[in-house]
Amino acid sequence: MTESIVAAAQRWTRVEFAANYTHFFLVGEPSLQAPRAPMRTMSAFAPALRSQETIVPGVDEATSTTPARLVVLAVRKRQDMFPEMITVGRTGNNDLVVPDATVSKFHAFFKQTGERLDLVDAASRNGTRVNGKAIGAKQPAAVTAGARIRFGGVDFVLCSAAEAWDAIRIRP
Repeated sequence: MTESIVAAAQRWTRVEFAANYTHFFLVGEPSLQAPRAPMRTMSAFAPALRSQETIVPGVDEATSTTPARLVVLAVRKRQDMFPEMITVGRTGNNDLVVPDATVSKFHAFFKQTGERLDLVDAASRNGTRVNGKAIGAKQPAAVTAGARIRFGGVDFVLCSAAEAWDAIRIRP
């Protein structure tokens, strides 16, 4: 979660926060398995690779599991590349960076058309799910506030700015 979003949520009322941030947010408490070095995307479906108790030679040395904490990502354009889409992936050249080994370098993208927001899987290794249902590669799926979204093995909820403010403010 970026400090500026947290600072804004602490400084402003819910109404002020929502007025200043008109885009959606992805909110979750994932336990991220961040790659320490360049590597291939890990399978999200191999339970041993996601377990903190299991030591997998070659994998545990390449990843570092961070404890679950609140993550708030603004669904907005940050990079100049691909101006028509808001990209999601594990590398820094994406608009939304999810540093987890089960998330592909370029995993998915959001596309805003008027009031409609679509999510498209970019043929990622571990897929993208909306409300528990896998979306086909390169097939747009309309998403709205409250949608449960999974990139690889990482879960988020799509929230309005007011809902993101609530999530930030209820944290101890």
